[in-house]
Amino acid sequence: MMWPRSALRYTACPLALPVANGYCGDITLIGSRHFAIEPPAVNSIDPSAPADITRAAAYVRMSSSAQALSPKLQEAYLRRFARSHAMAVVRVYRDEGKSGLVLSGRTGMQQLLQDVASGRAGFSVLLIYDVSRWGRYQNIDEAGFYEYLCRQAGIRVLYCAEHFDNDGTPLSQLMKSFKRTMAAEYSRELSRKVLAAQQRLALMGNKQGGSATYGMRRVAVARDGRPDRPLAAGERKPRPSDRVRLMPGHVQEQATVRRIFELYNHQGWRAAAIRRLLNAEGVLCGATPWTDFRIFSILAGPQYWGTQAFNRSSQRLRTARVRHPRSEWICCAQALPATVAPAEGELASRIRAMRRGLDRAAILAAIGQVHARHGRVSYPLLATVPGMPGWRRLRRMFGSLSEACLAAGIAQPQLHRIALDGPARSAMLATVRAQVQQMAWRAGGSATALPASPHLLLNGRWTLRLALACSCLRPAGARWRVRVRTAQPADFVLAALLDTRNQRVARWALITPQQEPRAVVHFGSGRNAKSRGLLFPDLAALFGLPSAA
Repeated sequence: MMWPRSALRYTACPLALPVANGYCGDITLIGSRHFAIEPPAVNSIDPSAPADITRAAAYVRMSSSAQALSPKLQEAYLRRFARSHAMAVVRVYRDEGKSGLVLSGRTGMQQLLQDVASGRAGFSVLLIYDVSRWGRYQNIDEAGFYEYLCRQAGIRVLYCAEHFDNDGTPLSQLMKSFKRTMAAEYSRELSRKVLAAQQRLALMGNKQGGSATYGMRRVAVARDGRPDRPLAAGERKPRPSDRVRLMPGHVQEQATVRRIFELYNHQGWRAAAIRRLLNAEGVLCGATPWTDFRIFSILAGPQYWGTQAFNRSSQRLRTARVRHPRSEWICCAQALPATVAPAEGELASRIRAMRRGLDRAAILAAIGQVHARHGRVSYPLLATVPGMPGWRRLRRMFGSLSEACLAAGIAQPQLHRIALDGPARSAMLATVRAQVQQMAWRAGGSATALPASPHLLLNGRWTLRLALACSCLRPAGARWRVRVRTAQPADFVLAALLDTRNQRVARWALITPQQEPRAVVHFGSGRNAKSRGLLFPDLAALFGLPSAA
């Protein structure tokens, strides 16, 4: 069967021990302080119950491990109630240490509902101590839904310690709704009180639960503020009146934390690169390898620059987890010795916000600084700025580099691409043709210009087409584009690759169209590295001659 979505969450909330006057029957007093209780029944049908007696099941629940006696007292009370009403408890469902806010995690309640839905429960009455043991659901209709499932299966639900009979009369329905509302309100009131106490303790520099992060250790502090002793992982404070504070941990771990901040803030390393470096060096995060999340948790952890922060996120009453803005944090400055300077922590936060595109003003300011320093703006220049987002994120944010420059207040941005006009291109192509002819003559061959054609005839046999490839700066570096197939085919294509300012020849590329499946060949780095085998540093190397240098 399908359960409501709200029933799939789990919580733990301290509840008061249900104690009522008149607990007796199954409780045997031993001396003045001790007593014994009947051995609890297991979650199975009792075969010894007579067939003609009303068969009942009991459901008991406690909210925390500190209430270890509560389930036994509830069960003893329910068994006494059953005997006084001619019933036999044939099955007991238990949820020990489970909150009543949600159904998820309550295996006893889930098994009860499954048995009821199957139609083979084996009992006709369900005994519960009071309405709050059934649940403290924030939506009281959820409690009514689960009770309705039992009634549909022919099983009566009795709240034995309540002062009303759950007989379906208007008065009992009103009282039951009121009790359910009060049970939910109890959890809400307790949540507010606990949160207020945690905020006060956090302002004093105390840690409010959770384990120690990398490079930190938990220390128990006595009531007078004197450190008592370090606490191991999972160890509780020795006394209820003690508090727990964070302190810097092992010296080597502190050195690793400072190194992470140095690489990220001042050397421009990304979290993934830092993670790969530490794992390659065999430096572990506790007992496990580093991950990007653990790197970011250190860079964003205020405890490393001496601030104890609380309320960074919350998940109250088992609702969805909410991350709070920095303005809502409860912070205590100088609560512990700082591993790095506070300025380093602020710089790491600012760099991360820029890289994620959250600090638009800082990105525009950095673009303006690049333009003021170099007189132009390009993706490679922006990549040298710490915290600058990649070119893909910049395009998503602003649309293009030109629009980003305009948003930064650069009216006429000097962009990185320098184009050649027609006369300059013709003059440079003529120069290239003369250089090729001279180099062919030095190599003992000939290169004759064909009439009404841009081709050269090599040694009277092969045709050579000359091409100019202007550079285009991309985020990954300079790239050149050479078209292999044109209207006038040739045996070879010799392309002159110009420098980044398109003023002189930087390299040469020799392409054989018959052996090249691509119609256009790109030269550069990264994914275009497969074309590097076609490149030559100068014409002398291309013709097999010693370099002129």
